[in-house]
Amino acid sequence: MEKWIFKIKNTKEALNFYNENGYVGFSDLISLNQNKILCDAFDSAINKGVISQGYEDMIAIDDAVYASDEFMSITKNKKIVDLVKTFLNSESIELQHSKINSKPISDKGSGLIKWHQDYPFFPHTNHDLLAFGIHLDDEDENSGSLRVIPGSHINGPLSHCDENGNFAGYCTENNKINENKSKLLVCPDKTVTIHNCYTLHQSDPKTNNLKRRLFVNQYRTSDNAQLGGPIWKCTGINISGNKNKGKIRFMDGTVIENRGNNGSLYDLFGKLAPTE
Repeated sequence: MEKWIFKIKNTKEALNFYNENGYVGFSDLISLNQNKILCDAFDSAINKGVISQGYEDMIAIDDAVYASDEFMSITKNKKIVDLVKTFLNSESIELQHSKINSKPISDKGSGLIKWHQDYPFFPHTNHDLLAFGIHLDDEDENSGSLRVIPGSHINGPLSHCDENGNFAGYCTENNKINENKSKLLVCPDKTVTIHNCYTLHQSDPKTNNLKRRLFVNQYRTSDNAQLGGPIWKCTGINISGNKNKGKIRFMDGTVIENRGNNGSLYDLFGKLAPTE
């Protein structure tokens, strides 16, 4: 296997690689049976009309943990949670949001995801925020696999706005995007990838007719508060440890008290509040 993909027994080395490069992979965190359960859950959710698989359109399904009990269960899986706690260096973590990115079966171009960081889509008070992705399908070079720029996370947050100050949805600091240094992360099914909220990444349209489904959870420390962007029904679900009781930490170490439901955003009208 390529050196960016590790086994759980080598978590220390994997964490060192992640801290240096801003991404990492694991080959044995998810079993084949667990992966099959998730794929079956995806198909069942389609049959029930809960989610959809696009033929020529890219499908991004938010609040994916509510699509099936299996997706919620894997999100709270102890083996996964323990690893996330190690990577975030915290006993108290929560879910920021959950989604499935499903490339079109017949991709005419809508599967293109431009170079971006995750952080500008939902800025937070600190950077203890990561993307945890489970690759449900076997991928090859034609699958529109994830591509990253190693070490790009050290740049911190980059602009994703156009010249008029409007959010563009992709990185607009082109001088920070060195595609010559990019790496294509072609993943066998059940591979897990983790990337930093500042890591520049993108994916091309597929050129094969196979499925390419990626189940992604954004995890954060419980003292990391969202400052802007959308929130979802699942935003703020407690995953591990005690809630921070309203204590919010900024990047310079400043800690403040924060109004809300134990320091979390809350919905007066009950439409977006987590169900647990």
